[in-house]
Amino acid sequence: MSAILPLLSFLLITISISLNNGSFLGNLSPVILLAISQILLAVYLFSPPRKNPASIIWLEASVIAVLVFFALIPGGWWINDKNSITLIQTLSSLLLLPVFFIIAGKKTLIKNVLAVFAFFLLYAFILRLIMLLGSPYPAIDVFIILKEAPQKILQAVNPYQTLYTYVFPGINPDYYAYWPASFILELPAVLIFNDPRYLLMFADLSAGVLLFILGGKNASSLLISILYFFRPMSLSITEASWLTPLNFFLITAIYYVLKKSRNYFLAGTLMGLLVAVQFFFFLLFIYLAKSLYLNKKFILSFFITVALFVLPFFLLNPDNFINQTVGVYFRNPPHPSILIHTSLSLNTLFYVFTTHDLPLFLIFSVYLIIFLITLRKTHTLTDSLLYFTLMLLTVFVFGRQAFINYYYLIASLLLLYLTSKTYADT
Repeated sequence: MSAILPLLSFLLITISISLNNGSFLGNLSPVILLAISQILLAVYLFSPPRKNPASIIWLEASVIAVLVFFALIPGGWWINDKNSITLIQTLSSLLLLPVFFIIAGKKTLIKNVLAVFAFFLLYAFILRLIMLLGSPYPAIDVFIILKEAPQKILQAVNPYQTLYTYVFPGINPDYYAYWPASFILELPAVLIFNDPRYLLMFADLSAGVLLFILGGKNASSLLISILYFFRPMSLSITEASWLTPLNFFLITAIYYVLKKSRNYFLAGTLMGLLVAVQFFFFLLFIYLAKSLYLNKKFILSFFITVALFVLPFFLLNPDNFINQTVGVYFRNPPHPSILIHTSLSLNTLFYVFTTHDLPLFLIFSVYLIIFLITLRKTHTLTDSLLYFTLMLLTVFVFGRQAFINYYYLIASLLLLYLTSKTYADT
């Protein structure tokens, strides 16, 4: 089976979430394309190739295709400054020129790969900074709660038992769905910049640097980092304050530590920090723990870190904490802020034709089968990344909540996998 399937899956996901602002608005095509991407990745799992998963030619073609979409759909849903919009559109379009030059001059690229990467890193920083400055107050609840939760802590107010600024009509802003490390990590950004998105921007850029290093600082890893920095909607992910860049940075840092230094205690600490931001990453811990043969240092540091961040807030009001951060995802009917039938999932597709949701028994049966198969096949670090990605993609494709930021993370994980394979094969 062709080794190009993970890259094709990445491209399908990237294109699909670039349409309709990354949600379902009546067009069935994005949902179908996302389901196809899941099938491609599943096929790749059952027939894993032994060669390099993405040749340089495929990567070059992918970079050009993605950058064309980036030029057409750079993002910026809440920008109210015309000059910022004009500047972003101009810079995102002009980005194609240096990419054409480096692809045409491969020998020069190889000799100056560090300088070329530094150029694109600076370019990515400038675009993201323009986005933040041009969109200082996006009208979305995530921005509000990530900004105000650290302030509540400084006022000795429990972020899980308070009201936030109203954003959406008819929705009482009394919820904070993330785990405590999210607002604790945001404290410096809120204190210094009065904007939580600066942490997300730093994490986003740092993840791109780690991708470049993990791939061996060569032409292939440069192209992968360009794909990471300049995807359609990559600016909007940070603009909206979604935690995806922070989560992906922590995941990349975990794999960097394990591959470069084998520091199991530090890797477990980072893993604990990730779960203390969003609990469902415990799934990654399971895959990693198996690939590390239940390393005691990794497991111990993981649970210590989670306990340090989570227990103080859990003990303040256990029922409220669980309802706010876990129960919110399982409510029926769902929380008013979660519009499940605008979700990019097969459940939405099923609802369009039947006016019913997919049976929970069917959904969880699929989850269980994929989980057991992927966990059984996990033996190495690279395995753990690939099979976790497939499992998470399956959860999103079949689940009731799956929006642009969910799949953006999947696309990022696929790039990390390609980087890992590129490094391993070289």
